[in-house]
Amino acid sequence: MDHIIHLLFKADQSEITWWAMVFRGIVIYFLAIFIIRFGGKRMLSRFGTFDVVISIIIGAILAKAIVGSAKFLPTIITSCILVILHFLLSKITLYYHPLGHQVKGNPHLLYENGNFIDAALKKNNITQDDIIESIRLQVHSENLNKIDKIYLERNGQISFVFHLQD
Repeated sequence: MDHIIHLLFKADQSEITWWAMVFRGIVIYFLAIFIIRFGGKRMLSRFGTFDVVISIIIGAILAKAIVGSAKFLPTIITSCILVILHFLLSKITLYYHPLGHQVKGNPHLLYENGNFIDAALKKNNITQDDIIESIRLQVHSENLNKIDKIYLERNGQISFVFHLQD
């Protein structure tokens, strides 16, 4: 029994068997579901920089636990701590907006009143062609006449504000 526990939870990469890796994969699968559910839907839905970073880190850490290149229990504990930190930081940014702007960024105005804002386009490495492509994909038009403002949002998406109709 001690040998099985060693293979499942303590073995290093050179010792791990295929069935221990399968078992680890199953445990990590269910753990990842739990971690993501605890971390909140924003980890999967909004994908701003704040959310992408935690997703990449958790994926990399949990993969190490499956293949045995890192110790199993410390890997799980580290993953849980990082998700708790992510959750707490997202809660803090709800109430302390300056930190939210530092962690999550700010939207950038790219177009207003019929004019592209070249400095904002250059700063964000976006061309007018990128904007027109987004209009075609999201609005199904190439016409800028009905659009009052265009933003590059904190999550990297381009959004449009249309003229109010009288």
